Amino acid sequence: MASLARATFVLLVAVVAILAPLSAHAGIFVSPGEDNNIQPGQDMDLPEDHSNLLVAVERSIDEMPSFFDQELEVQNERIIFVIDQSGSMGWAGISYTDPFTGRPAIGTMMDRAKAEVIRAITALPATWRFSVVAFDCGVRAWRFTTAMAVAENKADASTWVWALMPMGATNTSEGVIRALMMDRECLTVALLTDGAPNCFCPPTVSGTGSWDAYARACNDWHLGRVLLNNTQGATINTFGIGASGLYEQFLMNMAMQTGGTYTAISM
Repeated sequence: MASLARATFVLLVAVVAILAPLSAHAGIFVSPGEDNNIQPGQDMDLPEDHSNLLVAVERSIDEMPSFFDQELEVQNERIIFVIDQSGSMGWAGISYTDPFTGRPAIGTMMDRAKAEVIRAITALPATWRFSVVAFDCGVRAWRFTTAMAVAENKADASTWVWALMPMGATNTSEGVIRALMMDRECLTVALLTDGAPNCFCPPTVSGTGSWDAYARACNDWHLGRVLLNNTQGATINTFGIGASGLYEQFLMNMAMQTGGTYTAISM
């Protein structure tokens, strides 16, 4: 009997030794390896209140940037806004919300575009990096690279954006390429335009017969330049303000071929 009791005691000790670490990590299954930095037999430090994990996830989702009320899927905490400032963006009689007063206003398509860019910049968390590029036939940028979204930079960028005026023609590809090249670690671009690229199309395009054929060829040329220069595989989300027909299709194609989304903005 003594030997049986001793054997039973040893068995119970062994069972407790096995179950104790399992109960400490109940319901958690992690495969050891380099991806999670957990080695076999290593304890995991988890918060006692698991609701903190849910709050952290919700906060992360809430901080996803949005543009024209459309949430943008991003791959890292960097974003560049590309805004069309060509002459066609001077179309007047457009309703928008003044980004500085919050009051309703009437202005141009450009005013509405600028207001939305400023609103998007203002909402960025301070840990993000951002920049803004504007284009007509030429291209200009707020900064030569991205900057931290701290209050000072947001205010400076907002002032720069609000001073932009519609003029010239539309060099869409060069505007997007400038954004892609200024920060190769930035994987999210938001492009806002009325969708009509028409600058610097090569002579072979200019000599195309009908207007539709010319527009298609010019669109394809600009899109090809963007795709060729998107070496980091950035997602380009396109927003067409008053865009239609072939020009809207151009924006749809750019978004589709870079994994982005197209959003139509009514005037």
